[in-house]
Amino acid sequence: MSSATDSQSASMTAATTMSAADRRRRRRIDTESIAYLLPDAAPNTDEPWEVRLHGLSRLGVGFLSSEAMSTGSLCRIRIGRGPMRLARRMRVINCRQEGNNLYRIGAEFA
Repeated sequence: MSSATDSQSASMTAATTMSAADRRRRRRIDTESIAYLLPDAAPNTDEPWEVRLHGLSRLGVGFLSSEAMSTGSLCRIRIGRGPMRLARRMRVINCRQEGNNLYRIGAEFA
């Protein structure tokens, strides 16, 4: 017969082996799309730069960029066109270099 302690132990083991993707607050959609980014501090006359999305959720976005970004910086992102367009303000949570002039950035919508 299994006890409550055995059940708790199994739950703790499962939680320990849980991957980062399983701990997300919202489900992420893997995607290969283009988006356009503009830092909040940039004048409205500046042109946004193109980034390549790799993940999107209700709470944030992950993308690859040729420009490094500082953690905590605010920017605007535009994804898609026409009626399917999403334009949101976001805060950079992490930025890791992937190679020469390529950065993997994670941000949450502000």
